This record gives sequence, C-alpha cells and structure tokens, in this order.
Amino acid sequence: MNMKFSILICLLGVSTAWWCNGHMVTAMIAQLDLQANYPEVFEQANQILAPLNGVLTHGLSNSFVETACWADDLKTYKFEISNDWHYIDKPYNVDGLLNATAPTTNNIIWAISQAMSTLRQVNSTSSPLEASMQLRYLIHWLGDLHQPLHATQRFTVTQQSGDAGGNFFKIYYSENPQVNNLHKLWDWALGTIGDDCPRPLSSSCWTEITGYAKAIMDDYPRDKLASYLMYTSTSDWSLQSFRSAVDYVYSDIEQGKSPTTAYVLRGKPIAQRQLALGGYRLADLLKSLYANPNNS
Repeated sequence: MNMKFSILICLLGVSTAWWCNGHMVTAMIAQLDLQANYPEVFEQANQILAPLNGVLTHGLSNSFVETACWADDLKTYKFEISNDWHYIDKPYNVDGLLNATAPTTNNIIWAISQAMSTLRQVNSTSSPLEASMQLRYLIHWLGDLHQPLHATQRFTVTQQSGDAGGNFFKIYYSENPQVNNLHKLWDWALGTIGDDCPRPLSSSCWTEITGYAKAIMDDYPRDKLASYLMYTSTSDWSLQSFRSAVDYVYSDIEQGKSPTTAYVLRGKPIAQRQLALGGYRLADLLKSLYANPNNS
C-alpha cells in the first residue's frame, strides 16, 4: 500500500518505542550533529517540517526535536493503519517452535524505504504537507528501529504466539510502577533519560533533553561507534537491534520478577548506545537527502 496520503485526513483529530523523551533525545543527537557539521541540512529539514506546525499537530510538534513524537501522537487519533510501521518482529525462537510467525511485509524497514523514496521526489514547495508528514515519520522511525524490542519478539513454549516485543513479558519494577513489562523498561531506556517532558517543551525541558543528548554523544562519539556506523542499510540496523535484544535485553531476566541491579546497570549503556546510533543515523539519512554534494 502506498502511504503518501494515508494519514492526512486524520491530522485534525485529537505502546510505542522509546517513550517521548527517548525519541526527542535521538532527534536532539541528530540536530546537534547536523548543526555542527551540516547546518544547511538542519535548516532544510526545519523548512520541510514547518507546514504541519501549529494547529495540525496541536502545537505539540513545532520543532525538529518535538516532532520526533508525532507518529506516536497519531495513535491517540485511533489511526491504526500505521501501527505495523513502527517495528519489525524478527522471531527470537528460543524453543525451536515450528509456528513462530515471520515479520509482516509492511514493517518499519518498508516504511522507512517508502518515506525516503517520497522525500527524494517531493519537497516543501511541490508537496508541502506530504513532505512534512514523511519527514516526521522518518525522524520517529529512526528512534523506533534502535529500540531493540522493536526488532524482535520472543517465542517460547509458554508464549507460542510471541511476546509482542516484550509487551507480554511481565515484570515488576519498584522504581517506576508504570514499567510493568520488558518493553516498557526499554522504552524508558532503563531510566537513563528521565521521565517524559510534556510538550511544547519548557525551557527547563529543553535544557534536560539537550543535556541528555550531549552526555550520550560524549560517551558515544561517532568514532567509538565506527564499527556500527559502517553499516548503512536499515536491514543491518534492524539486525543489530535484534542482536542487542537477544544478547542483552532477554538475557538474565525472569518474567514476573524485578530486573536485578546487575541487569539494569548492564542495560543502561546499551540503551544509550542505541540512542546515539539512532541519532547519528538519522543525521546521515538527512545528509543523504539534503546535503549539497559539493560541500560533502
């Protein structure tokens, strides 16, 4: 299905990957990276986002960073056609079940490809709403793809239909009662980036999001992640996220219990690394779309 115009009709209406803070930190990492190296690309992106600012997004997504949450805002409109575009559930088949379900075709990899194709063909002049919509989706999906539990679901004898990316993997976590399953624990980035700031962002929240992004970039600069960033396809990125889920997310944690201190301490740097990768790769995709080849 072509999605070029599929959601414009719902823009006046009133479980995610990374909660909003995670998406905004990812976008802020991309913003800081672009402002330092390709400021013209960042300005072009802002121009493309502008047509959907204001009433069409309820004043919640008027900046590059805030718009990272827009695709999840759509879920409050009950616009369910886009739900499958947020993940790719590669089976983690622990017990070798024969009925483990393969990912749907119209998944996040397909969706990113569609968005990139559209953004190469249209711009803020020829199709302003379409370009703005697709760029908002793209910003969000780069965050989604790097949350490990948006790249897999686990199949076991006791959960033969899969755990929906950890949503059915119940846990208890006294530090945040809202975190009652494994997916939410990782949406929250194990607490490394705080609880969600309300939008439109206050000055203190802007400082908070910027601070988280800068700290992650300090700990995970591009050169430290070179062995990851050398891979440039979304299929490779999803496979890296899948491996993170298998090697870390599902490792040494039991359903129905609290994650151990050791699990949380081991998981936090993985979450931060994934946020950094999402931000840098978002910046790279935008450069591929909007950078002047003579300035590269």
